[in-house]
Amino acid sequence: MSKLKGKDLENLIYRYYNLVQEISTKEKDFNEILRNTFSDFSRQGFEKLIYINYPDYIGDEKELAELQPYLREILFHPSALSLYNQTSNKAPELIIKYDNLNILGTEIVRMIENNIKTLDSTALNNLENIFNPKSTKGYPIIVSNGARISFFDAGYASFNGESVNGFSGINQMDFYPPDTEWSVAYFRHPSNAMIERPSKDYSSYKSLKLELKGAKGGETFFIALKDSNDPDDGSESRIPITLSNKWKTYEISLSEFKTTNLKELFIVTSFVFLKGEQNFSVRNIEFIK
Repeated sequence: MSKLKGKDLENLIYRYYNLVQEISTKEKDFNEILRNTFSDFSRQGFEKLIYINYPDYIGDEKELAELQPYLREILFHPSALSLYNQTSNKAPELIIKYDNLNILGTEIVRMIENNIKTLDSTALNNLENIFNPKSTKGYPIIVSNGARISFFDAGYASFNGESVNGFSGINQMDFYPPDTEWSVAYFRHPSNAMIERPSKDYSSYKSLKLELKGAKGGETFFIALKDSNDPDDGSESRIPITLSNKWKTYEISLSEFKTTNLKELFIVTSFVFLKGEQNFSVRNIEFIK
């Protein structure tokens, strides 16, 4: 370390171990809260809890219908909600810190192996991928393996107020839009008391990548993005998508969303449906540099 004094590599190594310590502290707190919350949940003595842990034990639709009162009691109990909130709200922050640690560690190894002590253009480019949730830059992953990242809210709207049903299954999210004049399901940055339509800067990304599958194949709808100033009148740029009945990856250049200000992106992905049955599933949604 004395030979690295004042060099960029020294600073990276200190950043790495400071982040290790920060993760260790947050992980300890996370696990302690999780253990206490799960212990509270387990002490409730819920009848039929085995069906939450092993849903394959449910024999048929009739048995599932009979189980509904028991399952609702479990899933909406305060101890269960606390358990869900701890994992869904706190885990993404830890995952991002792990990702950041991996970026730092990989760059340190590259610099050491190549006897580089000062940040070069490769290092600067790689370190740009370190993400700070409090920054103005937008997080790239919206849905991962069928689960919505908790940095984003999900919502819907339709011509007659009918719900666009969406359910998270195993490694996929299923959507069932109503057969009405129009409907839309979307992912957006959550609003707060000060800002109704908050936005993040996605101008450094080049494309939007989605992994989708139609229920039957041939389903057609539109992908749209909206910035914080776009009116809610359907005038935003929309890109048509036609699905297969097998999983397929679609990558759309962000330049195709001509009316969207990527520096102030509010709705990070939306699915716009017109008349007809358009049931489909989502596995992954991610912005790509």
